[in-house]
Amino acid sequence: RLMEFRTQYPAFGGTFSLHDSNDKSVCIGWRQGAQHCELFVDLLFKKATIHYVDPHTQRILTLQC
Repeated sequence: RLMEFRTQYPAFGGTFSLHDSNDKSVCIGWRQGAQHCELFVDLLFKKATIHYVDPHTQRILTLQC
């Protein structure tokens, strides 16, 4: 499911940015026009969360990894 999201979501064709990074977490994002997503990785608990804008509804959705 993650690979499908990565290959199909429009924001990945846009601009990459590093939002925050330290020894406990990393937060990165991608943006292309109105489409954007953000990946937050908690290195202590080994969990990742993706927030993104649904291209059809424009609602912010979440994927837990």
